[in-house]
Amino acid sequence: MKFGVHFLLPCGIGQTPIARYRDALAQGQLAEELGFESVWPAEQHAIPSQSVLSCPAVFLAALAARTQTIRLGTAIVQLPLFHPLRVAEEICTLDVISGGRAELGVGRGTHPDHYAGFGASLAVSRERLEEGLDYLRKALSGQPFDFHGRHYTAEAARVVPEPVQPGGPALRLAANSVDSFRAAGRAGIPILTAIHINPPAVLAGYLDAYHSARAEAGHQTATPDDITVLTPIFTAERESEVTQFMGPAVDYYAALMRGNLTTLMRRCGDPSGVFARLLARLDQLDLNAMRTEQAVFGTPEACVKTLASLAEQLGAGRFLAWFDFVGTTPAADVERSMRLFAAEVAPRLTERLEGHCPSSVRQ
Repeated sequence: MKFGVHFLLPCGIGQTPIARYRDALAQGQLAEELGFESVWPAEQHAIPSQSVLSCPAVFLAALAARTQTIRLGTAIVQLPLFHPLRVAEEICTLDVISGGRAELGVGRGTHPDHYAGFGASLAVSRERLEEGLDYLRKALSGQPFDFHGRHYTAEAARVVPEPVQPGGPALRLAANSVDSFRAAGRAGIPILTAIHINPPAVLAGYLDAYHSARAEAGHQTATPDDITVLTPIFTAERESEVTQFMGPAVDYYAALMRGNLTTLMRRCGDPSGVFARLLARLDQLDLNAMRTEQAVFGTPEACVKTLASLAEQLGAGRFLAWFDFVGTTPAADVERSMRLFAAEVAPRLTERLEGHCPSSVRQ
């Protein structure tokens, strides 16, 4: 079992981007000190209340200079917004800077403001995503390649610098709809998914589609390392602390997501019904509801129990812990939660799942 730390950087009232990045980089350094296996920042654009982290590779380069061993992954780069050659160049440069620690998580993204800002079309975003995946699988090796697609063409192209890792940084696809799970399965690549977007019961069905698509395409059976699950996490010694810190966080999250989804539905429609289902859940969302199936908030004992159930249900080999959930929790309390998780949750969870007592978070 592997444990990573996820970063999204919303700016709260009166908070500056300078302070937000300072705290996040400090938490990334702490993650390495505590033995976490990896860090995974997400790319967002145009909405500072949601995040000021628009360039995950730049953030990871800064963190690479402050760390030695922790792996550095993007979760995610919105691939349809950029030429895949540029994405490959950035992640391979990070691989060189970090001494071979880079991983590339990509996804489609759906927010119209993100697409409008780059003059990109949502209508062809899935085509560009799937073609971009094919392109990246050739480009990340660092060797010369040709590519002929509808959206991208290359003749004897090559990524410079060549990555440190043989074959290039590992590629993963963010999957939160059944179409994305199937696309990842057809490509035979690992996935990143999130329980705050889809509850575990829904994800289990999507994972069935992923495994079926892999088999139909002739790929090897997925292993637990192919399945990474992102979840908001807050570990506290007492239940009263969970209520104190996560109650306001959930209220803020629900209001923010409600506004974002309403905008998305107005601009893009909702042909698959995903946004409508999410809005219905948000209307009922409070701390207790979120703890039921969208987050892992609680004492160490409660967190171990919940994460063990998720790992067994979903076949996950890595959890990405979103400790600094929506930015409402003071940095000192975020770090206290990280320390408690590393000391009391990760070792016990790994022992429960793998039958031995580990010496650190990284396994």
